[in-house]
Amino acid sequence: MVTKFAMSENLSSMSYSSEDEVFLGKDMTTRRNYSEQVAAEIDREVRRIVDNAYEKAEQLLTDHIDKLHDVAESLLEYETLEADEFEVAYDKGLDALRDKITADEQRRKAERAKAKEEAEAEKLAFEALINAKAELEEEKAQAENGESEESNSGEEEAVEAVTPDTSDDSNKNV
Repeated sequence: MVTKFAMSENLSSMSYSSEDEVFLGKDMTTRRNYSEQVAAEIDREVRRIVDNAYEKAEQLLTDHIDKLHDVAESLLEYETLEADEFEVAYDKGLDALRDKITADEQRRKAERAKAKEEAEAEKLAFEALINAKAELEEEKAQAENGESEESNSGEEEAVEAVTPDTSDDSNKNV
């Protein structure tokens, strides 16, 4: 921040960085384009920024220690928190988080029960459709068999009408 982007209140608005910054895997013997005095000022400025950030973080934690403890207790009890659960624990405390988690569990349980009921109703409706289709096919088959039996019985009546009745004649001859 200080050397590359010139983000310093105490140093001039000049970048003291070269493109060959020492970073992981790079050579430690890169040259710098500023004096030892400027290097000391850069070190002081970096130290000032880090110290200010540390003090601010420490002050924030001290000011909100009760919220920190609520979140810590929540994490000890639940191990992980979603973002909305963290916000409840931070803003309202552990008891409010417990209430929210209980309400969420009840809501999910009700949703699962509703989904199960809907699935069961869908299954019953599907079974009713299958049964209705089977009944229609059975009725159709019976209707086709009934038509063929009627046509067969009509043929038999026609044959009987043409054929003379020999049963009565046989009794007369005897």
